[in-house]
Amino acid sequence: MNIENILNNPDFKNEFFKSIIKEYNFFVSIKDLDLEMGLVRARRIVERIARKLFIDNIGPCDKINLHEVIESLKREKIINAIIYAKLIFIKELGNYGAHFLDSNDVNTIDVVLKEDVEICHQSLQLIIKYYYEIINNSQDDLLNNDIKLEVIYGRNLNIERLSEVFELARSVYDKNIVIPLDILKIWFKRNPDIFICVEDTQSKRIVGYISALPLTNDEFKNTLKDDFDETKICIDNILTYKMPDFIKLYLCSIVVDPVYQKATLVYKKLFDGAIEFLLKLAERDIFIVELSADAVSKDGERICESISMKKVLVTNHNSSIYHVNMLPPTFRTPSSNGVKLTRFYKKKYDEYKDILDLL
Repeated sequence: MNIENILNNPDFKNEFFKSIIKEYNFFVSIKDLDLEMGLVRARRIVERIARKLFIDNIGPCDKINLHEVIESLKREKIINAIIYAKLIFIKELGNYGAHFLDSNDVNTIDVVLKEDVEICHQSLQLIIKYYYEIINNSQDDLLNNDIKLEVIYGRNLNIERLSEVFELARSVYDKNIVIPLDILKIWFKRNPDIFICVEDTQSKRIVGYISALPLTNDEFKNTLKDDFDETKICIDNILTYKMPDFIKLYLCSIVVDPVYQKATLVYKKLFDGAIEFLLKLAERDIFIVELSADAVSKDGERICESISMKKVLVTNHNSSIYHVNMLPPTFRTPSSNGVKLTRFYKKKYDEYKDILDLL
């Protein structure tokens, strides 16, 4: 059911939801007349919905602030990624609105823009629709329809944002196998193109990333051993993409924020970004000849197998080492750019076959 049908439905059975619609209608009536008050009223609606979800699914929350309530809803996977981002967005805007209402400083006049309130309005409609579908047991997958994502390549990534990458890894991996932040920064300084990230443009958060290390031949061979430890990679054995070359690549991590893992667009954006990056390298006569990966979960194994990587051994820490030849191309990717990459690699293999056979 779309938002218009929900708002115009005269037969709401849920009394709490009726009161939310009443508050929403009041918000609509004042939002253009009093911008700051509009933001405050939107925040009030968000707080009521968030606390109701918390009470219904977790327990009492009288002594918990709104931010912690929203974080708990995300952590317990009661809300999806896009709703989390929009709840935080409206909460922050409402805080600004309240600050301006309480301030006597003339310099704060007109700081809140009508555009802010309109974006808040659209986000609020989505939250109301989401809550309506929860109480009617008819949730649609809103993630892929509403999430807005952007690829950030390593060379365009501020090194300070590696802390987000580190926290993402901690949210997915066992703490014993998370690469320390100081090592990530050392890798980044050596070659920032190791990282490809996806950002949610609404929340301005990194919600997924790929890290892949171009390695010397000897170091790459180590990635195929059962005692391989990526934290022990010598920095001098990490290559850069400065000159035409045939390179062997170790796929270190593919991570998506747990609350975004149902959003297939995040995975698609990551893989499309990676394919685009490989195409750009190929245009500079830089080719990946082999790819290895250490899959530490069933999901990791499925990702490796989806691009035709083959399991070669199980490590002494119970992960699985995968490998695939890129030249000649034995990998597959379903996207149009992936097909383009495969054809390009096939053409180059035919040109350089004699040289490649010596690598």
